[in-house]
Amino acid sequence: MLLLFCSLLLNRRGLLLPLLLLLLAQASLAQSLRVQLRDSLRHEPLIGASVVVPGTGLGAATDASGTAVLAPAPAAGTRLRITALGFRPRFVAAPAVGQGLTLLLAPGGVEIQEEVLVTATRTNSRIEDLPTRVEVLGAEEMEEESSIKPASIASLFGDIAGTQIQPTSPTTGNLDLRLQGLPGQYTQILRDGVPLYGGFAGSFGLLTVPPLDLRQVELIKGSNSTLYGGGAIAGLVNLVSKTPVRDAPQYAASFNQTSLRETDLNGFVARRGRRWGFSTYAGLVKQKEKDIDGDGFVDVPRVGNINLHPRLFFYPNAHSQLALGYTGTLESRRAGDAQVLKTGFDRVGGHTFYIDNVSWRNTGDLLYTNDSLAGGHLTLKATLTDFVRDVSTNSDAFTAYQTTYYTEASYLHAAGPHHTLVLGLNCNGEQLASFNKSAPRCAALTPTARWARSCRTTGACCLA
Repeated sequence: MLLLFCSLLLNRRGLLLPLLLLLLAQASLAQSLRVQLRDSLRHEPLIGASVVVPGTGLGAATDASGTAVLAPAPAAGTRLRITALGFRPRFVAAPAVGQGLTLLLAPGGVEIQEEVLVTATRTNSRIEDLPTRVEVLGAEEMEEESSIKPASIASLFGDIAGTQIQPTSPTTGNLDLRLQGLPGQYTQILRDGVPLYGGFAGSFGLLTVPPLDLRQVELIKGSNSTLYGGGAIAGLVNLVSKTPVRDAPQYAASFNQTSLRETDLNGFVARRGRRWGFSTYAGLVKQKEKDIDGDGFVDVPRVGNINLHPRLFFYPNAHSQLALGYTGTLESRRAGDAQVLKTGFDRVGGHTFYIDNVSWRNTGDLLYTNDSLAGGHLTLKATLTDFVRDVSTNSDAFTAYQTTYYTEASYLHAAGPHHTLVLGLNCNGEQLASFNKSAPRCAALTPTARWARSCRTTGACCLA
């Protein structure tokens, strides 16, 4: 009778049904698992990501707040697979019942063609989110340039407004990149965010970088001295290398022969496993001299170029990577009197003019990134470059040795939904030693030794 009285009382006051619904809701929440997913770069909620228990029908998708609810909650230690379009998949263990999960997903995984991440601004932002105008030449342009001019990327900038490719030496074919009308020394050329090319970047950087080794090229016109120093007054160019993709080996090779007697042979390979990965580029360019207009002087110089760029990658976890790389370039450019290049120095016949330009660059670089350190993104960079340039003519000679080092540490953290805080510190320096001496007389040398080098003893070079 007491139970019947209580039931009648609750029904009379309308409290029984709401009480039962509340108890059922609490029991459901206690037996469900809430998983919240965010972007590791911008810390924004990921909408439409999947959280599933492999091999079962249990799963859920994230809502507008980036939250997915699994009901009933899987047992503690159950393996969960988390995937989102454009991000690296993750496998995590389910926590104890009653506890939730908050995870950060790193960009990667399935490539989204419409989304372009720009690294030159130090914020790793999407191109549509940047306050400054950035020109990005992506993979499609790199593939097209590889079929047109596989030896260098200089012609890529010919159709971009505000940029100009200007010859600095019509004889040897060296070029300079001018932005906003300013000379080339005010344009900073970076490789993966690091100034690898030093003081000779404008004349030699673009001529020795093949498009087959690049994923994209980022061009910012206007002063960027706040982020990259006084060398970026006119703007900067950031060359982004290809990196290996998990379970997607990359193989590419090209052979090119032109009517101007230029031969190009290039190859690229990249592969990545769970912990280790590698990428390797090797290229060979051989250009024979050619006098196009028949005036007796070479219009297309004789060029020989060897380019190597191997990199080794280590992935400690899903949020960090360590990359160790080497870039080696050996290039020789020879031009001048066509008769001198063919038969040698002829003082009696008046065939004496020549230019010999040899450069040798060796660079080692180290890169470490962690996109989930205290809710921010940490980047450490270090490079060491040794550059030797030897220029000789029939009357003068110049030899220079340049050693450059660069180190950088930066930390990126989101400061609210619309702001980003960037802290950084770098240390760099260079040492230059040069020798200027008159070139030795070549008239007494025999034509059989076409190129006779005496740099080691006299500090100059001579063409026989």
